[in-house]
Amino acid sequence: MGNNLTLAVGPVATGTYKTDGQGWYQFAAADAGDTVRINYVVDFYYTVPKLRDLRGNILEADFYKSWGVRNAQGKPLQRVALQVPLILGTDQYAVDANGVFYFDYTNAGETFYFDTEFETDGGSRFEVNQEDIGSAPLVRIALSNNDIGQEMLLTFEQAMCEGMGIKTKADDAGDAFKFVFKCAIDRVSRRSHAINMSS
Repeated sequence: MGNNLTLAVGPVATGTYKTDGQGWYQFAAADAGDTVRINYVVDFYYTVPKLRDLRGNILEADFYKSWGVRNAQGKPLQRVALQVPLILGTDQYAVDANGVFYFDYTNAGETFYFDTEFETDGGSRFEVNQEDIGSAPLVRIALSNNDIGQEMLLTFEQAMCEGMGIKTKADDAGDAFKFVFKCAIDRVSRRSHAINMSS
């Protein structure tokens, strides 16, 4: 402790070391048992989203799938493959099978919103979309219709519910519920909707 070690050019000798730059260090056998302090900069950080009830207790549900991560402005982050060594850039993330999300160090301190699917021990799955309290969440709407053997699927990538009505009279015709949605252009695909026809 206190003496600076130097990077070895040839074989590792007392007072020198080698490193691969990815967290692996080699020291001389003669220095075995010495205490070494290594100063380094972490190039990523991670977090594990958990479900909690109103009292703050963690609910029993396992991570199943990530549907995306957004920043405070609503811009989706790019998901990249999880690999060793972990390589991430600004506004990118990776996630493993246990629901551990990894982010680049350049995004440290930012607010992120997770769209995550969980699974209970009984096999039930449900999706949780994080939003600010009081804000209306964006949803994906898929409408289908079959007319004379022609199947049409109309999909809106991002929609926000602006209102809902419930009919109170038993003699009112039509459906009992009425929803009003406002559709927006998807930030990634730059599309507002998609129409698929099949027969």
